[in-house]
Amino acid sequence: MVGVYTINDPIQRARTIFGSRTGVVHGDIRRTNAELGERVDRVGGLVRRLTEPGDRVALWSLNSDKFLELFFGIPISGRAMVPHNTRWAEPELVYATQDAGATVLFCDRDPGGLADCVDRVIRLDTDEYESLLASVSADEMVADASITPDTLAGLFYTGGTTGASKGVMLTHANLMANAVQVQLAQPILDDDRYLTMAPMFHAAGVYSALALPWVGASNVILGAFSPAAALDLIADEQVTCAIAVPAMLAGMCELQAVEPRDVSSMRWLSHGASPVALEVLRRADQLFGCELIHLYGATE
Repeated sequence: MVGVYTINDPIQRARTIFGSRTGVVHGDIRRTNAELGERVDRVGGLVRRLTEPGDRVALWSLNSDKFLELFFGIPISGRAMVPHNTRWAEPELVYATQDAGATVLFCDRDPGGLADCVDRVIRLDTDEYESLLASVSADEMVADASITPDTLAGLFYTGGTTGASKGVMLTHANLMANAVQVQLAQPILDDDRYLTMAPMFHAAGVYSALALPWVGASNVILGAFSPAAALDLIADEQVTCAIAVPAMLAGMCELQAVEPRDVSSMRWLSHGASPVALEVLRRADQLFGCELIHLYGATE
């Protein structure tokens, strides 16, 4: 049953069963599942040191290996993560931070006015984050036994297209159910190398994040999307599967048509979130030669 799982379960499963396999790749960073699991435990210990049970912790960052370990580590500490949209203006960021009641902010840039909204800012783009992780003791890394599937894992703010953005409350069970549904819609295999190129503050960037360690597959993370960067990473890392919103897919097709990379490793490429033109799908079929999986959103 999905309801018996928390986010800690796939992390510890990967650590135990697939410990020597590559769990995450980002730039020059390569970490095994065992190494990733230890860092997630350190994040959990650090967050517990800085906050109280039930507190909310904001995360404002581009895609990275650090984002991934915070995405796992904040919830397993018994606190709720609040991922911030990197495209928001400061007033929107301030609103979400205050509305969520976040007490700590992890960010990869100057926090600006957000610094006044929280008790503590921790920079991911300086030595501060790594120094703090290194200071976490073995006792602090022990998992919080009080966490259940019904424990709040995160507040995910909507786009606010019809009014003020609203924080959607998702529990551990909600996110784990999502991981199970991923395996039903587009099964990830143990030897897959999954490209994360959609922004990780959005569901599209993390909806496979928990399914990957569950089966022992690798998460290859692209910091900021561009068609060239995505195609280069597919070729260099022998990526086997990925999701792209239609605008990403169209841009990748345009570039692949004139500056082709070796994309023969691709097993499937999924798409969704907005309408996609049939011509884009035809070009993707010709240029990538892999299974195309339509998740949601109409075709034109």
